[in-house]
Amino acid sequence: FCVHWAVLPIERSMKQRGDFSLVIDRATWVCILSNSLFGVLGFTFFGSETSSVILNNLSSGPLLDGIRMCLVLDMLVSFPVMLSSSRELVENALLGPRVPREPAPAGSSAAGTTVGPDASEAFDLKDLVTRNAIRACLLGAAFGIAQLNDVGKICNLVGGVAQGVMAFIIPPALAIRGSQRWGSPSSAAGADDLQSSPPDDSAQQQYKWKTTMSNIFSVMIIIFGGVCVTATGAESLLH
Repeated sequence: FCVHWAVLPIERSMKQRGDFSLVIDRATWVCILSNSLFGVLGFTFFGSETSSVILNNLSSGPLLDGIRMCLVLDMLVSFPVMLSSSRELVENALLGPRVPREPAPAGSSAAGTTVGPDASEAFDLKDLVTRNAIRACLLGAAFGIAQLNDVGKICNLVGGVAQGVMAFIIPPALAIRGSQRWGSPSSAAGADDLQSSPPDDSAQQQYKWKTTMSNIFSVMIIIFGGVCVTATGAESLLH
């Protein structure tokens, strides 16, 4: 699975954001070549008996221990980057986007007494505790999934559930929400505002009928996606 969810956080953290397109092109080619080479070498050495846990293909010894240590270091460095975008989405959905506060002028307070520079810094303890609790829950969920101890099951669970939700549930849900909020796509784009005369009653009835049928079809897709996601998740956990 690609790490496309980390693209935006990486782009925001770049010093020269104008070079992002060049960086992403070069990084994509490096990933394609390295993964292709890794796959060819793995099949060449181990054939069709390659285990889903790559380390099981190696015999025990200093080489295997060294590779495991490198993997641990890689996860310590890359996991915060992978969790950054999902953490931000969950926090914004539950708490709303964080609005930076303007610090109070040094040497003054609401009561008119003099305060030090440390007390003038904006600090919200409740917001900090809440966000850290959300982050702890996300880490706990990731830790729980990691206890499956099978890369194949983890890929089936994460890929089947997450990709199923993104493919079958989120798009029709957005379509239903968009039809309720904006109406037709042309209304959302502002094209309907350019019409010289409002639509007649027959056109409005036809539009309502199309919208109703579209929403029914979207609900059917959501139900189908929910069944598929549930079945995939249950099969990954039970087998």
